[in-house]
Amino acid sequence: MIKTMTINMYDEGITGAVGRVVGIHLKDKIIKQITEDQYDKVVLDFSRVDFVTSGFAKELFCGLYSEYKENFSSLFSIRVGENGNALKQTIIRAMSGAIS
Repeated sequence: MIKTMTINMYDEGITGAVGRVVGIHLKDKIIKQITEDQYDKVVLDFSRVDFVTSGFAKELFCGLYSEYKENFSSLFSIRVGENGNALKQTIIRAMSGAIS
């Protein structure tokens, strides 16, 4: 059975204009939870968040990618809301530096 953790970004206080420090803190929190509880899948739920700063996205996503390069795409999934196109673009731009 796959053990899944869902992190609701809105409940974590991610409401748009958060910066790098929040991204680092959340990345560290996620890594700790994965390690301690041995999750097989992590859903990052941005469905109630319309945008994030590029600094936040870079720290969170590049940090997670750096830690889990070998299984990043199988471990993490991202859920966005109906108006998530801008959010998707911010995440893609942030990740492009990590995987180039």
